[in-house]
Amino acid sequence: MKIKSITLVIILLLLTIAIPATGTLKQETLTKPHYQQITYLKTTIQQTNILFSQSPRDPEDNDKNSYTSDSGTYNFKIYENFWNITNNITKIYWYRFCMKWEGFGWTSYHPQGLKIDITFYEDNNSKPGIEHQSYINANYTYSGTGILYEWFGGDLHELLYFEFSPNPIVNIANGWLSIQSTYSPIGASFLWMNSAEGDKTAYQYQPPLIKLVDDLAFQLSDNE
Repeated sequence: MKIKSITLVIILLLLTIAIPATGTLKQETLTKPHYQQITYLKTTIQQTNILFSQSPRDPEDNDKNSYTSDSGTYNFKIYENFWNITNNITKIYWYRFCMKWEGFGWTSYHPQGLKIDITFYEDNNSKPGIEHQSYINANYTYSGTGILYEWFGGDLHELLYFEFSPNPIVNIANGWLSIQSTYSPIGASFLWMNSAEGDKTAYQYQPPLIKLVDDLAFQLSDNE
């Protein structure tokens, strides 16, 4: 009986060891008690001169989600609306994951080499209308937020923060923003984090164009 007890303890210890996925972003499979001890950062990035803002949902929010906007692996494209912009848009900030479906679950990767197109659209009766301004292979920067989200059976994925300075700048009061990955050297995709703020209206072209009763996390700024 003592030998069986020792064996059981060893097995339980092995099951609680977190094994990082080699070559990937901060992703670990953790036991629930360890997961609950993580202190999430509510705000890690401080922007200035914000014209429009929808913050990412909290990691413990039951309605947290992310949506694929990618033309490389999938033919999906996300459109999110904005309104009452009172100045030129000189900065775009957004929150997302860079993931690849491995057949058994999502794996997070650094977005090196990931190409992204950013497009602004006019509003057409509360839907994306004609193109207003586009930026092909946008020269963005990104960083980790240190905020981990649990997805699909306990895997933790770090939320990434992206920033882009449009040139030429954008002058539009009301409209739609699309951010779509077009190429990844490893086949990863852009998954846009959702938000609890907004008007519960976004669209995803799958095709066809599907209305999402949700909002996406991003900010528009006139910060020079």
